[in-house]
Amino acid sequence: MKYTFESNTLEIIWNGLNETPKRTNQFVTEKLYLKFLERGWVLEYEIEDIFYHLDRGVYSIFLERKSMDEIYKGFEIDFETIYDKPKATDSSVMGYNSISIKNFVFLLIQLEKIGFSTNPIFLVEKLLPALKQKKYLSKSELEIFWYNKTRLKNETIFLSIENYHGFFLNPKKLKTELGFKINVEFDEENKPVYFEIVAPKFRKKTFTYPTTCEECDYTWQKGDPSSSASHRRVHKRAMNWLNPQPLERIKELDKINKDYILVTADSPKWQHFEMYERAYAFKKEFRYDFVQYQSREGHNDENIHGYLFINENDSIIGACCFRKNELEWGLDWIWICPIQRRKNHLANKWKMFKELYGNFYVEPPVSDEMKSFIKKHDSLLL
Repeated sequence: MKYTFESNTLEIIWNGLNETPKRTNQFVTEKLYLKFLERGWVLEYEIEDIFYHLDRGVYSIFLERKSMDEIYKGFEIDFETIYDKPKATDSSVMGYNSISIKNFVFLLIQLEKIGFSTNPIFLVEKLLPALKQKKYLSKSELEIFWYNKTRLKNETIFLSIENYHGFFLNPKKLKTELGFKINVEFDEENKPVYFEIVAPKFRKKTFTYPTTCEECDYTWQKGDPSSSASHRRVHKRAMNWLNPQPLERIKELDKINKDYILVTADSPKWQHFEMYERAYAFKKEFRYDFVQYQSREGHNDENIHGYLFINENDSIIGACCFRKNELEWGLDWIWICPIQRRKNHLANKWKMFKELYGNFYVEPPVSDEMKSFIKKHDSLLL
C-alpha cells in the first residue's frame, strides 16, 4: 500500500515514531471507548483525548492540524456533522464534526500499520460480533473483520513525498516497540522523503501458479493454501467414482444380483447418494449444464429406475438411469469409471434392460461410440 504526503507531514510522522512510547491508560481509554460505542460516533475533539492516552507520537501529529487533516485524507476517512436529537418544540440543534465509530477504528488500525501503538483490539472485539452477521461490509468494516487474522502481518506500507523517484540518500532505520521495521530516506536537508514500513510478522506470499490434477482434472493455484484445500476436497470426492474402493455396505447386502443394485424410490438414501455422484461425474465429464438425477437424498418418483454397477470387489464402478415419460422408457444417462470401460459392464446387462424396458430410447445427444454399441447389441438380440 502506498500513501503520498507532504514533506512536513512525513517529518512529523518520523518524529512521532521516534517518541518514547507512552504507556496506555487502559481505564481511561476503555471508558471513552464505551461512550463512543454507545453513541456510534466519535467527536473530532475526542480524538485528541484518545491519542493523548494511547500514543505520544500520534498525539504529536494531532497537534499539527494540517498534517492530521492530510492523514485523514490519505486514509480516506470522511468526517460528518451529527446533531443533538431535537425535542419536539426545538427549532434549532447543535452540530458536531465527527467520524463513525467504525471509521475511527479503521483510523487506529491504519496508524498501527505505520508503526504507532494505537492498539484497537478492545474496539474490534466489541464490533466484530455484529459484523459477522452482516452480508455486506464497508471498507472500514472489512479492516475490522480481518483485523485479528492480519494484525502485524499486513503487507509492506510505503509513505513518500509526491515527487519521490528513489534517488535520495541518507538512509536510517528504526524498529518500533511493536516490532515494525522502518527504513527511511532523507533529502539533503535531512528531511524524510520515503518510508518503507515492514510489519513484524509479514511473510511474502508464496509464488502461485495454475496446476491441473492429472487424476481429477481440477485446476487450482499451487502455492495458495485456500486453493490447495479446495483441490483436496474436490480430489477426494472425485476419487470416490474415478478409483472406487470396496464398500462395506455392499458387502453386507443380501444381493439378488452380483453385478448391479437396482435403485428405486424405496431404496435407502446412501444408494441415491451414490447414484447422484455418478450422475455428477457424467455431467462433469461431458460438460452438461445440470446433474441428471434429482437428489442426493432420494426421490419419490416411481418412473425413475437407477442401476449401480458393482464388480467382484464390491466397488461401485458406474451407474445408469432409466426414466419413463408418458409413453415409454428411456435410458437417461450412463457413466462408467474410465478404468472399467470396454469391459462389457453395459453389454452384459443390455439384454436384461431390453426385457425390462422394451424398445427404450437413448436420451440424446448420443456419442458415435454409443450409436455403434446400440447398433451392434440390438442386432445380436434379434
